[in-house]
Amino acid sequence: GLITALKQSVLNMQEGKSATAVTAPALSRQGTHKKLVNQNTTTAAGMGGVGKTMTAVLLVRDDDVRSSFEKICWVSVGQEPDTAALQQTLHRQLVNMALPEAAKLDPMVALGVLKDVAKDSKVLLVLDDVWLASHTTQLLFVDPSALRSAVVVTTRIRSLLDGATEVQCGTLSR
Repeated sequence: GLITALKQSVLNMQEGKSATAVTAPALSRQGTHKKLVNQNTTTAAGMGGVGKTMTAVLLVRDDDVRSSFEKICWVSVGQEPDTAALQQTLHRQLVNMALPEAAKLDPMVALGVLKDVAKDSKVLLVLDDVWLASHTTQLLFVDPSALRSAVVVTTRIRSLLDGATEVQCGTLSR
C-alpha cells in the first residue's frame, strides 16, 4: 500500500527516477509560496491526523531504507520554525557536532556548512510538518545532483513544492 509506494519512490530516486509525493485532497494554499525542488524530493501531504508523520516514521524504520542511506536526518518544522535551531539539529545529526560559531549567525552560511558536510554522503532528509515552502529554503541541504540522497517532506499543503509527483494519502488503516 502507501508505505510500499513511498518506500519505492525514495529508493528509486537514487536511480534517477522521478520523485513521488503522498497527498490528500486539495486544501487551500493561501499565503504559501511554492518552492522548486529537485527530483530527489518526495512530499507526503494531507490534512492533519491522516498519518503523514507516522508514514514517514515507518519509512525511515524500514530495513531496506535504512541500509540505503548512510545518514537519516529528521526535523519537525511546524508553523513558525526556528531555522537556526533546526539547522543546528541537522548539523548534529550529520556530524555529531555543533555548527561553527560563524554559521550560527547567518542561516545561509549554516546552509552552506550543511551542504558541505553532506556532499559525500547518502542522506535521507525528512522535513516533517512543513507549512510554507519558504520554510524549507534554509533546510534543504541535499545536493539536487546527488541522486543517491533523498528528501521527504510531510505537509498539510498539497502541491507545496514544485517538482514532486504526488500520491494521495488518506487516513491510515489500523
